[in-house]
Amino acid sequence: MQLVVDRIETLQPPTIRLARIGAVIGAGFRPVLAAQVAGIGIDDCWGRIERLVRANLIERLPGERVHFVHDRVREAMIAGLDDVQRRDLHQAVAEALEASPDEDTNHVFVVAQHYARGHTERNPPRVLETSTAAGLQALDGYANQDAYGWLKNALDTVEGLWIDEAGLASLREALGIAATRIGCLSEAYIQLESGSWGPSVASC
Repeated sequence: MQLVVDRIETLQPPTIRLARIGAVIGAGFRPVLAAQVAGIGIDDCWGRIERLVRANLIERLPGERVHFVHDRVREAMIAGLDDVQRRDLHQAVAEALEASPDEDTNHVFVVAQHYARGHTERNPPRVLETSTAAGLQALDGYANQDAYGWLKNALDTVEGLWIDEAGLASLREALGIAATRIGCLSEAYIQLESGSWGPSVASC
């Protein structure tokens, strides 16, 4: 890890910031998205990426993408951010992703993940909507544990928001189905039978 830190310290702050944005986006990322979050032009972004490539921190991939050369590089970049800075970047990434729709089926999960890790108090309705969308898509694909997590997050966000009874009932039903599929029957009962929207039980 120290070797990675030493390589990072040879770089200029703007280049390090771009790398940290990329690290928050994921193990691999599109420079155009990183540039949008950083508020810089794409040519400037590619210039910084070339410096990161020369420092052996990231590598270029086909299709206008780059990837960190090792998980430890990404971890070191994220470790340089405090909690507020990480949330700031996750929020910015979520908003940038929504401004650039993607037909990739994973797009809904990526957007939901960044909203959930961002400043959730800034836009609770979007946290609710994106978590619900991710949960329903996961449920349709029988990724039941993921569905449970996303739908639980959506339901936990409901408190303090207006949501019509039909929408709330649909959300609770979906969470109940996910809970049933993963064998969490007490949670399934709460959501399908009890009539309360209360938070998920600890056993799940």
